[in-house]
Amino acid sequence: LVRDDVFRRLEAEAPNLEEVLNRLAGQFTNESMTDLTYEVDVNGHTPEDVARDFLTQKGLIAS
Repeated sequence: LVRDDVFRRLEAEAPNLEEVLNRLAGQFTNESMTDLTYEVDVNGHTPEDVARDFLTQKGLIAS
């Protein structure tokens, strides 16, 4: 949930922010968020690596 003014304020830096966020809609569950947090907090992976792996597995970015 993002207010419309956020998209307007960030339009120059992230012109496709709304599109990107829409692609993420429905991708996260409580279980997936717990798993992602576990990978960072317990297994010591970086948030960037965990996010990249998650997005790749979901087909949202290329590997």
